[in-house]
Amino acid sequence: REMRYYLKIKTENIQSRIEKEKVGIREFLKWIRENKDYYKLFIEAHVHRPNMLIWHYTKLAERYSIGLSEAMRRGEIINVDPEVLSYVLIGISEILGKRYVVWNNDEIPNHVITEANKIIENLLRPK
Repeated sequence: REMRYYLKIKTENIQSRIEKEKVGIREFLKWIRENKDYYKLFIEAHVHRPNMLIWHYTKLAERYSIGLSEAMRRGEIINVDPEVLSYVLIGISEILGKRYVVWNNDEIPNHVITEANKIIENLLRPK
């Protein structure tokens, strides 16, 4: 809940959905840098409370899908299954967090943000 609120505050005044996603990844990586235990909780939940983990991701994807659906209706992003897209975007952020924050225990290199932004732009831009 804390992470979702943090990201909501950081992105709520951004009108463009693509820009919102770019800022969201950058801010998620900043948040995870300060909250590395987040990943430990999910590892433990995967083993000891899998239903809680499933509930977390299901609710996260449901909420995420609402904003993505609205952006699709406005023609801002590609028109695909919003649930699938929400899981893809969640997955991108989570694995970047693991790779560059948890495994390296270091600052996120600027080129990672730049490359992630290019990927998000090309993934979401309507064709």
